[in-house]
Amino acid sequence: MALIDVQQLSGQALNWALAACELQRLEAAGVPVKAWVIGHHEAGDTCCYDAEDWSQIGPIMAREGICPRKLLAPESPYNGHWLAAYEDETYGDTKDRRPKLFRHEVAQVAIARCYIARRLGIRIEIPDALALPDAA
Repeated sequence: MALIDVQQLSGQALNWALAACELQRLEAAGVPVKAWVIGHHEAGDTCCYDAEDWSQIGPIMAREGICPRKLLAPESPYNGHWLAAYEDETYGDTKDRRPKLFRHEVAQVAIARCYIARRLGIRIEIPDALALPDAA
């Protein structure tokens, strides 16, 4: 397994991490997940999850309360990128909460990164084969 920043996730690695979140959520809700699905996922399979598919990301966005916005700042190198954020509840006091911000040119990717970081942390382990540059 390789450790990677969620902001760097893309392609199959992003889809794999999205599947990890959704499988974890289903198991926590008591929804039975077949052993072969878990086995395939542990082997690096994305289990049909696609972070750029609105039909999958839309319900996650609504359920998790993630509100993306487009950065319109011509002076920024990220002008035109989509931003998605969540507040880090570990800081306790509301005024001290610091938002964790995730960005990408595609709104769905920013939303997926935000969701993954909220559930799994801002640095996660992914299968070594997905950490290779041409795996994306």
